[in-house]
Parts: sequence; structure tokens; C-alpha cells
Amino acid sequence: MIPAGSRSPRLTAFLCLAVTAALGVVSCRPRLVENATDLATLAPDVLATDNALVYGTTPTAVAGDAERLGLGEPAPPFTLDSLAGEDLSLSDYAGRPVLLNFWATWCAPCVEEMPLLAGAAAQYDDQGLAVLLIDVGEEVGIVQAFAEERGLDLPVALDMNNETAYDYRVSAYPTSVLINAAGQVVDVRRGAFTDGAALRQALTSILP
Repeated sequence: MIPAGSRSPRLTAFLCLAVTAALGVVSCRPRLVENATDLATLAPDVLATDNALVYGTTPTAVAGDAERLGLGEPAPPFTLDSLAGEDLSLSDYAGRPVLLNFWATWCAPCVEEMPLLAGAAAQYDDQGLAVLLIDVGEEVGIVQAFAEERGLDLPVALDMNNETAYDYRVSAYPTSVLINAAGQVVDVRRGAFTDGAALRQALTSILP
């Protein structure tokens, strides 16, 4: 076994992808790498690829299965800065079904599912659905460059201190939290939605 401290970023990413492919996993475990390249030096197209998997930040604490967010409980409130330069709060969407998606620019599965999330936001807009993206642990400039490069038009909140991710017990990216119009957590999905049918089925639990 190669000691973690001696692995190059590219080798670490390769090993992560190999395990991901073997297990059929569609999520990324956050990680810290000593002396990692500054994200601001990476081009937008690199940020969204597997070669950038090792550059992410980790939540303040990693929740085990016993610490999963409780279903039926009120969704933890939050107020975060948004890419639009305004405060974005869960309370802004009171009375509406909400899909919170915790992600990062370096997480390939996160990027791959975004068109599905955008499509769902448009399709179910008349039913009040709000799809909110919460980027975890990255600087605003990195997320802004990514959003502009990808033409991302969904609301994006910035959880730069990982506090909201911790409150929602996020331990892998992407994680989607489905909240009903009463503000209760109905479902928590770790890993990416890989097709529209699976996403639509999940949304039936919170749509009117």
C-alpha cells in the first residue's frame, strides 16, 4: 500500500476513480491533501474533472449512518452568501418544496447531475419546486468562474466554512436533501441522480 502522504494528486484521483468504478459509486468523499494545488490556479475545465478530486475540502465532521439527518424533522435553518451577492436563507422558500444539493466544483458526479437538477427546476416550477445548490468549502471566485463557464442559472449558496454541510450531516458529494412545503426533511440521497426518471420519482415525495 502506498502511504497517503506520498501519493501524487493524479495517482490519488486515479485510485479514487478505480474504486468508484469497481463499486458503482456515484459520489465523492471529501478529502484534504497536504500541499495541494491552489484551486484558484486550476482552469474551469480541470475543476470539473476527476483530476481535481483530491483538491477538495472536508466537512468539519464526517457523519456516520447513525448520525444521518432525521426524516420528518424540521430542516435545519441557514443563511448563506449567494453568488448573486445576497443572503440566501432556507426561510426564503417557506411553503415551497425544496431540493437542497450539496456539491463542489471538483466533484465529477456533482457536475454530471446538474443538467438533471436544472431540468427538474424548470419542469416543476409551476408546482413551486425550488432547487438550491450549496457549494461546500470553496472560495467565491472558484464557484463564480465555474458557474459562468457552465452557464449555471440555479441559485447557488456558499457554505465556505462547512457549517451548513455539518448541520445536514453531509459526508459525501453530491448529497441531495428533499424538504416538503411544511419544512420537514422527507428524503436524503447520497450520490448523484443518474437519470431523470430516478429524480422525478424522488421528487414525488415532496411535490403537491
